[in-house]
Amino acid sequence: MARRNAAAQVDDAAHVGPDEGRLGAEVVALLRRRRLDQRVGALRREESTDLHADELGDALATLTPQRRTAVILEYCAGLREREIAEAMGIPAGTVKSLLHRSLAQLREVIER
Repeated sequence: MARRNAAAQVDDAAHVGPDEGRLGAEVVALLRRRRLDQRVGALRREESTDLHADELGDALATLTPQRRTAVILEYCAGLREREIAEAMGIPAGTVKSLLHRSLAQLREVIER
């Protein structure tokens, strides 16, 4: 029930007046990012494995250089998607799709 109420509050926040439109949209985006970060953190804790460094290195080697760079910048250097986009000279949306596809590929390679 609490989840439903929180989700309803986020949805209600999206319906703001014309003077508050930009601020309201930014708040909604922030809440969504926080909720996503919480979900990812929970998944990372649940999915911890006993991967050895060489196995991870072999899995990373299967990625294209661009995908590998994005993954390393995100998970090793701790950069945010916007920062990765700036560093690589590509749009933030491209970084998101690179990371998504890279993680799917790594998951597939590791599970074999």
